[in-house]
Amino acid sequence: MKYCVFILFSMFLGHLAAQNAPGTQLPIRKAKGEIRIDGILDEADWTAAYIAKDFKMNFPVDTALAPFQTEARMTFNDQYLYVAFTCFDDDKPYIVQSLKRDFDFDNNDNVTLEIGPYDDKQNGFFFTVTPYSVQMEGTVSQGGVSDNSYSATWDNKWYSKSTRHADKWIAEIAIPFKSIRYKDGEWNLNFLRWDRKHNTASTWVAVPIQYALGAFAYSGQLVWEDPAPKPKLNVSLIPYVAGVRSRDNEEDPAVSNNDFQIGGDAKIAVTPSMNLDLTFNPDFSQVDVDQQVVNLTRFEFRFPERRQFFLENSDLVANAGFPDTRLFFSRRIGIAKDTSGTLQRVPICS
Repeated sequence: MKYCVFILFSMFLGHLAAQNAPGTQLPIRKAKGEIRIDGILDEADWTAAYIAKDFKMNFPVDTALAPFQTEARMTFNDQYLYVAFTCFDDDKPYIVQSLKRDFDFDNNDNVTLEIGPYDDKQNGFFFTVTPYSVQMEGTVSQGGVSDNSYSATWDNKWYSKSTRHADKWIAEIAIPFKSIRYKDGEWNLNFLRWDRKHNTASTWVAVPIQYALGAFAYSGQLVWEDPAPKPKLNVSLIPYVAGVRSRDNEEDPAVSNNDFQIGGDAKIAVTPSMNLDLTFNPDFSQVDVDQQVVNLTRFEFRFPERRQFFLENSDLVANAGFPDTRLFFSRRIGIAKDTSGTLQRVPICS
């Protein structure tokens, strides 16, 4: 009987711990002066900002504080959301695999701001920067529970600067409010640090090792002491011009075939949760060059979607089913193979 009581009591305490873990809050105040994105935290607003500290390890174990700690601060004004990281470190060289934007997260030292501006613990954004100020940003869906919940195909404009010192590196970030969508009230929030050279991962709000580093189930809340700017109408225009000139030297070298197109897309954020997509004469065959891969499976390889028209809410259909057998794949729209196997553009409008 004593054993049964002990087991039940332990389960009860574990349940309380799981419920209380996400309760960390970080207040944020409006900046009174100008913030310069220079990687030097010498402004009075950074001194007055609340500090998120005592980062907990997630990998390789989740039962201790991170050996190299991190401090995060946040402030804002009418145009920008500001974030500052102080990442304490030793003097060993940083591991940075590439200086290319949207780098491989696992193979580079980096620090990340993850926000859920809808306070639903399901959807949000992440902004990642390395000690050399290389940027990566993207969207979070499905609560951030797995690798498939993160997409780096979403791109937007934001600013960052990193400085390196003997015992730390500092990253300063400015995110325009017009680059994200958000609701009034509290936001889900967590700070992540992947310390590749020491092979450790840590977070501000503790995340158990069996969960993804940015799982919203284990996140804190950003509490606005001063109200955030009201969300405004956000309009993005993406025009394109495409042309091609060809000539068949065997049939008739004097005759040239010319094709010229003009069109574009428009995205209008009507509300924080409603977007209007408009397109004129879309050319869905215009895509970035894909990386070469070796596919040894019996399934065709599916490259990620990069076209802006299909990125909005793509998680609703792109993650259905299993990775090798998706029911819907937007990359098939707009191009098709002809009888010779050559990819040809398929006009959507005629």
